[in-house]
Amino acid sequence: AEQAGTMDQVLTTMTIHVEHPGVQERACWLLSYLTATKETRQWAGSRGCLEQVVLAMQQHPNNAAVQERGCGAICNICYTTENQVRAAA
Repeated sequence: AEQAGTMDQVLTTMTIHVEHPGVQERACWLLSYLTATKETRQWAGSRGCLEQVVLAMQQHPNNAAVQERGCGAICNICYTTENQVRAAA
């Protein structure tokens, strides 16, 4: 439950600071760290974390750190079949 609250805060921060690559990079890293369990992966998928990470990567296509951390977050979030289906949609 604590991780879910933290992820909510990360998503809010990503939304507010969408134009700031440093914030997006660190937020993607944190999401990849927080999505280490099946429970947190499912929660992240249902709350829009995947879409927020993709948006960060789209907003900063030339920032290698955002791209790298974004890929890490997507890999963890999409470790569940449910989130793989979400990503493919």
